[in-house]
Amino acid sequence: EFEFEFEFEFEFEFEFEFEFEFEFENSPQTLRRNTEPNFFRGAAAPSSLGGEAAPQPQPSAAQPRLFPQAGIAGALIPDSPFLMCGRYTTVSTVSVVKQRFRVQVPAERVWEPNANVSAGAAAPVIADEAPGEVQLMQFGFTPRWAKKQFYTLNARSEGDSNPDDDPRYAGAMGILRKPMFRQSIRDRRCLVVVDGFIEGPKDLKLSRPFLVYPRDGRPMALAGIWDEWAHPETGEVVRSFAILTTIANPTLQAIGHHRSPVVLDPDDERAWIDPAAPIAEVTALMRPCPVGRLNAHPIAPAIRDPRAQGSELLRPTGELIHPEHRFIPHEHLELFGMGEGRARNRPRSGGPEQLPLFS
Repeated sequence: EFEFEFEFEFEFEFEFEFEFEFEFENSPQTLRRNTEPNFFRGAAAPSSLGGEAAPQPQPSAAQPRLFPQAGIAGALIPDSPFLMCGRYTTVSTVSVVKQRFRVQVPAERVWEPNANVSAGAAAPVIADEAPGEVQLMQFGFTPRWAKKQFYTLNARSEGDSNPDDDPRYAGAMGILRKPMFRQSIRDRRCLVVVDGFIEGPKDLKLSRPFLVYPRDGRPMALAGIWDEWAHPETGEVVRSFAILTTIANPTLQAIGHHRSPVVLDPDDERAWIDPAAPIAEVTALMRPCPVGRLNAHPIAPAIRDPRAQGSELLRPTGELIHPEHRFIPHEHLELFGMGEGRARNRPRSGGPEQLPLFS
């Protein structure tokens, strides 16, 4: 019992020192760490980078309060070398997601298009407990046993192994031993519905961002884990998730990034959320996706601000990492609801339709 408690305490402290050692230079909000390692308090958000503090927006029904302990609406965590996949894009229409994943979307779970999904946002996932429908969960994982709410965005597949992020690593998946994740990886897995994710070089981070997208069609599914946490005082229940990361595939290496989210092959998606799947089969899926599946193009650094929205955030500012002729991402990335340009008035046809981001 003594050994268990010692190991637990060590792992607990290590998780948060590792995940949340932020750099504050040019961050969109000044944050300071609380004396406890599991929560960050936020100062007032600046009106623009380098500007003066602006009043905090009030949450609405469509935008629930985020980071409630700090009393702010919006996930304003600055860039960090330890946050591997902390931004992504979900802009596919409900009808396309329903057809792509063969799921239902209850009316109360319809999401707004989000070109810049950040920590604390409610985002669509497909969980193992209800594989036939979409749920909205908070991006930022809190384990069920926590005394306070966490916002852990990523879970390393290798755990403490492969500290140098060697892309040739083929060893054990140490996440099975991590106190933060070892239960959820066994019995609470989910598919994170995305159209692309945002990464930058390891040194420059989101000062030089890239939109990474699937070449074989979108949306795609990232491997996630989830949990359900109840506030100890109010009883409020929060369902939240984290995205698993693995070693970088050639596309991420070309960007200069050292990690990658676990991008699931469509044929493996149901296996990931199968509660009866042997754990050996589950860990076998925690590998980088094959060469040729992903491509990327640079976008403007305005994406750094977690409050920024709009299709202009995803417009290419340079050449593709892998030259293509059959698929041009800025013409095929689509969304509904933002209604930009002529696309909003385009007549609908019989099947699921999405509106182009750029017109």
